[in-house]
Amino acid sequence: MITNIQDYYLGQHIHDTKDLIEYTIEEYQLFEAAGARRMLKKERIYNARTVNFAGFNWDTVIGTTEGIIYKIAIQIFSDDKDHINLIFENTREYLTHAIGKYTEHTLLSNRYIWDSSNGNVHLNKVSESGYHGVNIILTSSLTKSQLL
Repeated sequence: MITNIQDYYLGQHIHDTKDLIEYTIEEYQLFEAAGARRMLKKERIYNARTVNFAGFNWDTVIGTTEGIIYKIAIQIFSDDKDHINLIFENTREYLTHAIGKYTEHTLLSNRYIWDSSNGNVHLNKVSESGYHGVNIILTSSLTKSQLL
């Protein structure tokens, strides 16, 4: 399983990271309005610097519990559907080469999951209101012991 993206890695203490900016009250409210909510002990969400992964530049969001990174989410959004399709296909191939076989979940969107005992990697493509995006989410199994 992939456990890091550039200098950010699952299990890393936030004091050992650079360039993290915690969500504002308004960003937390938007996060919850979108149907997500914090469910872990001392959970915090941070915007992080842009990272390069699989040859593309991605926006980064970091999730922590008790000061430890449990989630690294990277995403690219654009109104250019063809460009997003290219990023998605190239990234899927990159992840398949790096991790191996995936489980495909295409009921609602193009979604691929790589599971391991250490956590999982999700890749999905979304389209809504003329915008298209690719998301990769690395999640540590650390979350199992951190639920409220």
